[in-house]
Amino acid sequence: MADARTRNQLFALARLGAEARIAELQAEIDSIRRTFGGASRGRRGRQPGGARSMDAGRSTSRRRKMSSEGRRKISEAAKRRWAAYRAKHGKK
Repeated sequence: MADARTRNQLFALARLGAEARIAELQAEIDSIRRTFGGASRGRRGRQPGGARSMDAGRSTSRRRKMSSEGRRKISEAAKRRWAAYRAKHGKK
């Protein structure tokens, strides 16, 4: 009976300590946000709307387009590399 009461008291004290530490950390977070003006930022400091809000003047698609000639050259080079590999190691 005494062990159960001691255990319950230990859990209660641990909970109080954890709650106090959470409050301290939240106060520190609030202080940092006030200092750096991040109150409007979302989780992990990301700007709302993602990267698009930071570079609104840029095109949303940054992917380069490859010409059909470029694709053909890459394909031929890959075929040459694989042919050389197969010639050296044998076809499996």
